[in-house]
Amino acid sequence: MESVPGDDILAQEFIDFEILIRVIVIGFNSIKDATIYDMPDKDWKCSVCLNPGIKKYTGGNTALFEIEEKTARFFNAKVNFIDFFQDRKGGFILNEINTACNLFFHEQVSGVKINEIIGDFLIKEAEKIIKKR
Repeated sequence: MESVPGDDILAQEFIDFEILIRVIVIGFNSIKDATIYDMPDKDWKCSVCLNPGIKKYTGGNTALFEIEEKTARFFNAKVNFIDFFQDRKGGFILNEINTACNLFFHEQVSGVKINEIIGDFLIKEAEKIIKKR
């Protein structure tokens, strides 16, 4: 923990949240229809990765997608899976930014072919690089 920069280091156990939400952001754009979430059940633990119990997020909270996209731009993160806690007042707390994720449950729950969206984006990025040469 000493190697983590900053003064405040929080752990999920100590954050008072209602749900943990994962938004997939590709090219700084949220894939809104592929957004999923999990809620703590009997204790504080929940997960949006490799969890067959995730649910499709249908909240449509535009503030969530705006903050997800701003976070991606801040870190210049073009292909990411960004997790935020939603607190009991409706605010958002950054949990983590992932650059790799197993999409099996995400695609199953959301019905969105995320792998195709990522593939199309990467092809377009590669074409830009080739044109510059």
